[in-house]
Amino acid sequence: MKRLFIIFCLCILIPHTIQAINPIQWGVTIGASRSTIKDNPYSSVDPKWGFHGGVKAILPLQGFFYLEGSALFSGKGYKADWYVNNDQPPAGTPSNENGGSELTRTSYYLDIPIHIGYKYPFIHGVSLYASVGPYVGVGLFGKEETHSGTYKESVDLYETGSGDKRFDFGMGFRVGAELGNHFQLGFGYDWGFIKSSVDDDSQNRNLLFSLSYLF
Repeated sequence: MKRLFIIFCLCILIPHTIQAINPIQWGVTIGASRSTIKDNPYSSVDPKWGFHGGVKAILPLQGFFYLEGSALFSGKGYKADWYVNNDQPPAGTPSNENGGSELTRTSYYLDIPIHIGYKYPFIHGVSLYASVGPYVGVGLFGKEETHSGTYKESVDLYETGSGDKRFDFGMGFRVGAELGNHFQLGFGYDWGFIKSSVDDDSQNRNLLFSLSYLF
């Protein structure tokens, strides 16, 4: 019990001590994302637009360096055409009219990126920044819709036996500009390292455009 009490006190005191030395700056972020997959089993894949939003915290380090963590609700997915033996008909022909299937996948993740960054004062009131680091993602829910001729099917993702992998891990970067120490406008890219399904080698790829406000 005494050890638990000491650990509890440390968990309370350490963050407050760090914040007293280097005040943490909190913020909110929203934006659009364009996601797809790599090493997919389909005949063709098109990216799918989605959104993301959440909170972020920035801890100043020595010099112009900083540590940034975020918790983001992210919409991802893709659109794909699939044909038997990947025997694709001429371009412009709908796959569902040629013995193929059209598939749309929409998934929602909780993404937690942890980046180390560098912010450079460019001109008065404007700073440029760049950061890089890993992220962890947890699939929350989603749907996969298939259309082939008159046949339509919609299945929930991450159900038992679906073959979808709920957890994701990868690396990413962010670059952008900060205005007046409050507004940030930037973009970035995330590379997933873990297969998103047990049935193939597909991995998540995500391009992000973000607007943030720092308090």
